[in-house]
Amino acid sequence: MHEFTKDVYQAIDMHKVKVGAIFVDLTKPFDSVNQALLIRKSMTRYNLEPEYVKILKSYLENSY
Repeated sequence: MHEFTKDVYQAIDMHKVKVGAIFVDLTKPFDSVNQALLIRKSMTRYNLEPEYVKILKSYLENSY
């Protein structure tokens, strides 16, 4: 964050570039997603390997 802030201030001070930023909060990105459906589609539609499905399932179960 320090580097980002420093770069923004330098760019503004030098009047060389326009500066913009978008911040997104991804602390709970899967709150509104049907997790069982996501797991099922990961295995069937997207052909995700079983070990990756296991990682995804573990992440979803432990992200709260």
